[in-house]
Amino acid sequence: STTGIATAGSYQPAFSNGAEDDHYIVKFNGAGQRQWATYYGGSGYEGNSDLVIMNKEHLLLIGTTSSTTGIATADAIQPNFSGERDMYIAQFTLDGAREWATYYGGPGIEHHYSTFADRGNLYLTAETTSPSGVATPGSFMPNYPNPLIHSGLLVKLCFAQIGNDLQGNDSVCAGSAQSYSVPDLDDVDAYLWTLPEGWSGSGNSRSIDVLAGETSGDIQVQIVRCGDTSNIVLLPVYVFPKEIPVITVNGYELGVHGNFERYQWLLNGTAINGADKASYTVKENGEYRVAVWSQHGCMDTSDVYRVNNVSVKDLSQQRLHIYPNPARDVLYTGSHRSVEAVITSIEGKILWKQVVVGEIPVADLASGVYLLTLKDAEGNIVCNTKWVKM
Repeated sequence: STTGIATAGSYQPAFSNGAEDDHYIVKFNGAGQRQWATYYGGSGYEGNSDLVIMNKEHLLLIGTTSSTTGIATADAIQPNFSGERDMYIAQFTLDGAREWATYYGGPGIEHHYSTFADRGNLYLTAETTSPSGVATPGSFMPNYPNPLIHSGLLVKLCFAQIGNDLQGNDSVCAGSAQSYSVPDLDDVDAYLWTLPEGWSGSGNSRSIDVLAGETSGDIQVQIVRCGDTSNIVLLPVYVFPKEIPVITVNGYELGVHGNFERYQWLLNGTAINGADKASYTVKENGEYRVAVWSQHGCMDTSDVYRVNNVSVKDLSQQRLHIYPNPARDVLYTGSHRSVEAVITSIEGKILWKQVVVGEIPVADLASGVYLLTLKDAEGNIVCNTKWVKM
């Protein structure tokens, strides 16, 4: 058929001039709608065709041809026609773009019979009358057995290609252990892995164990096979930002800025039994930290907060209530005793420090978010909280 086959804009939308027969490829979706179609052939005869998918990413069209032009690409294994009829192999993308094509044959006749693709290799069976140009040295039968009869032919082609099938998590927590892998292939000489900036891990196999950094990026892999380096396969990975908890202090009650899915308080590096709420009332001196889990399952741990005044019965026993928050002109401590008030920026720069009783003037500060720390007469921190200046 010279019409009704190929789609406009396809690799070969028209039937070859003077051709006896052309091959064609057509792609349908699951609903039976045609996506694209193309002829494939030259000025001669094309027959005995097969179509296989290699590594889930490439279409391989295999057949017999007598066309001397319009078949092979310049970079092919065999760019020129050799005999009366040759086999050919043409590789396309899944969208129908030709990537390369080659003849395969000697000075006689090759008739393609069947094709099998597996684990990065392509196997072809054919009938041949060519005494040269088809068998390799050291093979089972490297020489043409009898010039008076046709001979069977078995060909194996090795591809340095890897399918777009990189497995692993595409959203991860910073600092988490992850594993990525690609399907197994035969006779791979090396796997070349590339990780995002700040990630760690190394490997020369089809899988790699890594420790995620704090930067999102692409996991990439190539293979070295058949003396060639493959295409790059990549998986974009998003790293959830760290949410480091900040401990707040109100008397002997420790709290946490922000909302998290889970909490675990620790004393001197050991989890406190039952201390799994957003706040915890200290009962002994020591170094306190809190571990939190975000909605994505990511765990982060606060800096150490040291308590050394549990036995002192003074201002630190009072529950301080800093209000209003946000504030415009004055913050109130809710206490009638003197405390040292320190206001710092979120970056930790001290902006204001003074001993106050009950009230903290803030009118001169610019609008923004600040940290307020209150210390008693012995220098013990009795309050550490964020507040907003209107």
